[in-house]
Amino acid sequence: MMQPLILIPARRVTDLTLAAYRTDFRLNVSYLDAVKQAGGIPLLAAGGDAAVLAKRTDALLLPGGIDVNPQRYGESPVNATVRWDDKIDDFEIALFSAFRQLGKPIFGICRGHQLINVAAGGTLWQDLHGQADYVKSHRDNTVSWTHDVQIRQDSIIGRLFGTACQTNSHHHQAVRRVAPGFLATAHAPDGIIEAIEHQSEPILAVQWHPERMLGMMGQPEAQETAHLTEMTPLFEYFVSLCTP
Repeated sequence: MMQPLILIPARRVTDLTLAAYRTDFRLNVSYLDAVKQAGGIPLLAAGGDAAVLAKRTDALLLPGGIDVNPQRYGESPVNATVRWDDKIDDFEIALFSAFRQLGKPIFGICRGHQLINVAAGGTLWQDLHGQADYVKSHRDNTVSWTHDVQIRQDSIIGRLFGTACQTNSHHHQAVRRVAPGFLATAHAPDGIIEAIEHQSEPILAVQWHPERMLGMMGQPEAQETAHLTEMTPLFEYFVSLCTP
């Protein structure tokens, strides 16, 4: 059986610290490693026709990154912490729509989780601490920032990990109103939605970063994160949905 091709959009980044500004396309290597470890072949896309890309590959992984423009769900920015790039939104929403139309698997991580919800008709908390002061911190610069996640048993996440898991946390936005056809299948202790999945289509998304939670057991250099739940089964499940 051929290994499935997993499309992952790369991000255009301009380095303003250089004397001559340089623009690169970048993606954290942990996404690529996670796909390869699960048996897929990661393929980066820096642009192009979304419909053509969807036809030529087997699944879509939408990674973390910058905020989604709140105008995409009918709102104005609530404060200066909300920053977006319309070119990224345009391309990734087009990819989501093209893959969804073909019924191909889609997996969202962090921003990808939020973008899927917006593209499918849901809304976001634009800034958790500016809009919902009852929430605990969901964003920190240390690798050890974690929290429990309570999981709905009759869900994909539930079948993979049971009723709870320990996840990392690096975000200031989150799913607010879940898009039609989707279910919220995991929550943080303060009620913030941490995972969604479609009720009949092969679309799944999580708010945490599972690509940073692989192969940690028994690794002395990963002592700070060794208590996190091993997320290899999540990527293996995603790749298993593909039929190249």
